[in-house]
Amino acid sequence: MQTALRYRYIQLNHLIVNYLVFDVDRPGAALAAGDANVATPNLAVINKENQHAHLIYFLQTGVSKFENSSIKALRYLAAIETAYTLKLQADFGYAGLITKNPLNPFWTTWHIHDNLYDLAELADYVDLPKAEKVEKEIIRTGVGRNVDLFDNGRFWAYGAIRNFRKDEIYQDFLKAVLSHLQGLNGLFAAPLPLNEVVSTAKSIAKWTWTHDKEAYDKFINRQHYKLNRANNKRLEIMNDRKQQAIDLKNAGYCNTKIAEILGIKRLQVYRYFNEK
Repeated sequence: MQTALRYRYIQLNHLIVNYLVFDVDRPGAALAAGDANVATPNLAVINKENQHAHLIYFLQTGVSKFENSSIKALRYLAAIETAYTLKLQADFGYAGLITKNPLNPFWTTWHIHDNLYDLAELADYVDLPKAEKVEKEIIRTGVGRNVDLFDNGRFWAYGAIRNFRKDEIYQDFLKAVLSHLQGLNGLFAAPLPLNEVVSTAKSIAKWTWTHDKEAYDKFINRQHYKLNRANNKRLEIMNDRKQQAIDLKNAGYCNTKIAEILGIKRLQVYRYFNEK
């Protein structure tokens, strides 16, 4: 306890998210949740000089960011984090790794309550944004960085694995995925710690390597299905147009007029009546 008191800022456990922290940079920040009509934070750690604050929410169940963690849970958490950042008008550039130490007397700490929030309870207060509608700068902050890294990394891996199947060396593929993810991570304003990038790379590489043939076969089958459906539709249109041409011919129209009515070339009309 005495050691913790010495530091104004502390680093939270970033591999298991047990807290959501929002950096509200304006006077009266401690009351931002009430102003925004969202769930009340457990703690408000306030700067005595300017009244800016970190608002901290305690989670009932932590969301992990390990190799085998649920990306669905991370997406849900990232959506909630984004929604609260918007409602609280908090700093989107805040990565959430370092927070004001509520035990250090340099700050004023307002201990509001001890309720532990589950994600559904927090989500009840906000409209969750759809990922495709959230600006990229917003997604690339907080927990959203993990989701963004996973999504961009996996789509790259689905294609890149073709270059590694010949030699069947998994470790080479894993190294390539990790290298690609490290490059993506460097684009973030606040890059993720290396161990999180490694965990994400392992998750992507393992799944892609295991399911690649299955995914490829499904892709080929989908392409064949789409091609056959398009060909059948094209044939249906051609047969219908040919029948219209025959009906017009029987009604006494010349080839030129039939082509004009059907919006096709006169040569096509000629072919309709001369096909064997």
